[in-house]
Amino acid sequence: MILVLWDIDRTLLYTGDTDRLVYRELFEEVVGRPAERLPARGTGVTMPLAVRELLCANAVEPERIEELAQRIVQRMPAQLERHRGDLSRTGQVMPGAPAALAAVHQEPGLVPTVVTGNLRGSAEIKLKALGLDEYLDLGIGGYSS
Repeated sequence: MILVLWDIDRTLLYTGDTDRLVYRELFEEVVGRPAERLPARGTGVTMPLAVRELLCANAVEPERIEELAQRIVQRMPAQLERHRGDLSRTGQVMPGAPAALAAVHQEPGLVPTVVTGNLRGSAEIKLKALGLDEYLDLGIGGYSS
């Protein structure tokens, strides 16, 4: 068996502004004020690291960052789930992704899965919302969870 690993964001799909909306909502919910700055788009860092950067960029006291980051990370998949309809409507499957996934899925001895900076729950929500989960073995993927 050979694993074929796929990144998710901007490789298989694009979620538009939904991720950034979720960061804003969770920051305000957990910190108690709106975020003035968001992480740069497409940084390629894991979601927990992006959350810590979000907190630092918005002048959260250093001694509170770890505790607040954990609270945001724990809530991330559930908050993203609330926006599944938005993902389905405005998210985009990247050109060629379904055909490439289907080809690997059909090849004996190859197992397509993901390696991503997303949490497992968030990755599954995105892939299911855009119909790409059927091609992937998500039980053995690599996640930042």
